[in-house]
Amino acid sequence: MKRLAILAGFVIGFAVVGYLFLPRKSLELSPSEFPATSRTVPPPLLHAERSAEELNIYEAIFRYRINHFSPVPNVFISVNGGDPSDEFISRLGGDNALIHKGSGWTRSSRHSILLSTHPVVWLSGTAAEVMGSATWADNCRGRCGDSGTYHLSKNLGHWRVNGYVHSLF
Repeated sequence: MKRLAILAGFVIGFAVVGYLFLPRKSLELSPSEFPATSRTVPPPLLHAERSAEELNIYEAIFRYRINHFSPVPNVFISVNGGDPSDEFISRLGGDNALIHKGSGWTRSSRHSILLSTHPVVWLSGTAAEVMGSATWADNCRGRCGDSGTYHLSKNLGHWRVNGYVHSLF
């Protein structure tokens, strides 16, 4: 135990000495050296462009989830805690009567799911993260669903979900 304490003292001592005598410049990152996942990199988009891109991001997320259902249930959609526009619903489902606004969802809706998203977190002009959730209405006492983070990137003009890291709730 005494040897461990002595070893820890040496390690801490070397770290402090190294910190004090290393040039400060080498400890700082310039903005171009930030990791790609840094949330401080704003997208090079104007507000109007960003709003349009966010709709494209939400569309990619909802299509990603809907494409994983078999058979497709009645899908109710909520964007940032509210209903999407009629135009957005049309983009997703066209004349498909299975896509609805989130405000119409109830736990008693048979074979249905509520898909919800939070605001887009921009990582760069071509990378973003969005937190979201899915809640089934079927008989599971309100415990059927998941929540997590969607990881997206834009390639060749289209947003794509690269992955979804989820946790049960």
